[in-house]
Amino acid sequence: MDSSLLSSTNSVSNVDQIVNLSITEENQHGAKSTLPKKADGNNPADGNGPADVSSSKEDQDKKMLVDMYSIMVDSVLEGIKQYSKTLSVHKTRAKVVDLICEGCRAYPVLSKYIQRRSDIVFTLEAYDQDGRSLPVEEGSRSLLLKSASVCLYDVPSTLIPGKTLGSLVFSEVFQDSVISVQKEDGTLELDGESLILTSIIPRYRSWPLVSKVESSGFLHNLTQYGCLLCPGETFRVCTDQSLTLPVMEVELFAYEAAIVLVFQRANILLLDKDNIKSMQMYVGESSDAVSVLMVEVLPSSGIPAFLQSENHILYISMFPKSKAKLTLFQEVLPEWKSHCSLPHVDPTESIPESFQQMYVLKV
Repeated sequence: MDSSLLSSTNSVSNVDQIVNLSITEENQHGAKSTLPKKADGNNPADGNGPADVSSSKEDQDKKMLVDMYSIMVDSVLEGIKQYSKTLSVHKTRAKVVDLICEGCRAYPVLSKYIQRRSDIVFTLEAYDQDGRSLPVEEGSRSLLLKSASVCLYDVPSTLIPGKTLGSLVFSEVFQDSVISVQKEDGTLELDGESLILTSIIPRYRSWPLVSKVESSGFLHNLTQYGCLLCPGETFRVCTDQSLTLPVMEVELFAYEAAIVLVFQRANILLLDKDNIKSMQMYVGESSDAVSVLMVEVLPSSGIPAFLQSENHILYISMFPKSKAKLTLFQEVLPEWKSHCSLPHVDPTESIPESFQQMYVLKV
């Protein structure tokens, strides 16, 4: 995702205190964007530290870019499905652009942008054994690897009229197989499946370019949340959005009154009674099943944009017979139940279908 450097910062109320720090968010599929980060680095909900800093309006630009990027991810995946069923480049392009325009309507500032459509560019290309790009012919089968890419150029700011935030790019490489199927009335129709070859590559990564949060120092200052119950075991976290796939490994630190998730490259998320609405535990039908702690967060609780979803649930999963699961069930859950500092963890026999479909493939 190519983007210009934004000179503004987020979550800072006093502009005079700003220094020019930035956070790079990169998708190894070929997407890269440079976004602003506040100077003090001390907001736990943003993964930067314990200070109580009110969010500024400049968070809107960052959230909009992440939302647009998430829409692009879903649109490209739907476009690949469309192509695998129709072999039509034109129908695939129309579907991808329509989905992006529909998703962007949540931001009024983008109304003229999506009406113009000239800055929304979708390409479908094939590649031979030497890596040379070849055009994909309308309606023709091809055994070559293909890439589906969408670019959003010159994305406008939500704050400053005429200001351009930069450009976004997302792509996936896939292999498709399409056959003709005879229907009951004797007519033929196309049917096919696709395999996303780049699905194992994280679609979202973020890290500070200038300042780095030291998790040890941050965790040392959390004495107000009681005793440390789980000292940094490895869990996996995602939402039901395609943006968070494949699921991300995190270190989980559980306190009597808080959960701290430490992501790679020192992004930290603190969850406590002020931003957790409810919690449920899914243990599966056997001891060999993967267990999932479902944490429902409040919509306006400062959760990073890439972890926000329509159902506001974070899925924290652990493998069977792992040390993480053993620690959670033996040390953490009993203490949470006795202290009542966090919402009660209710057992559940099911998990949302959207998560099940993703989970079977990716965990």
